[in-house]
Amino acid sequence: MTDNRLRTAPDQHTSRLILIRHGQTLANEQHLIQGASDGPLTPAGRAEVERLGAGFAAHHVSRVISSDLQRARDTAEAIARLHNLTVEVTPLAREWDCGEWDGIPASEFLRFIKESGQPVSTLYPPGGETLSQVRQRADQLLRSLTADGPGKTVVICSHGDIMRMMLSCLLGLDIDLAQAFRFDNASYSILEHDGQGWKVFAINRVVPS
Repeated sequence: MTDNRLRTAPDQHTSRLILIRHGQTLANEQHLIQGASDGPLTPAGRAEVERLGAGFAAHHVSRVISSDLQRARDTAEAIARLHNLTVEVTPLAREWDCGEWDGIPASEFLRFIKESGQPVSTLYPPGGETLSQVRQRADQLLRSLTADGPGKTVVICSHGDIMRMMLSCLLGLDIDLAQAFRFDNASYSILEHDGQGWKVFAINRVVPS
């Protein structure tokens, strides 16, 4: 990895946040919508998170927080075990609950959005939750981290949509504008707060194989 800034702890006035998307699952491989449903990593996904963990082995990590879904927990464990840390699991970092849409082809979901003419922020999946509700969870999670104080590097292993909502909160972006961010499997994104505001140092980086 070339992110040398991660090798040392941030200074006493700076907070560092690393957002990580879980490794590949079967639903990802088959291009299906995967929300609150669970599923293990594929062999390729396990290889991705092992590379990720090895890439972070020499970097400073204070805490590792994870969604309570298995794909995120397994990703978090690949990093935490090399730092002798315990993964802190929270449902606040869980993926968007897509209700009855969970498991449908992504192409069908995208076609539905296009034909509806509605922004994603207005969607309310039957039996699920709105992105506004996901953003509220993201905000609650991020606020809970501020009590930890600066000078630390916190890793959050979660999912694409909740990560977009975290960036929406951190950067003050509209929910629909935050949909422009793309996160590949086992990718990491780096943000730092210098006491004035959040700055983005990396988005959607992947440890090379």
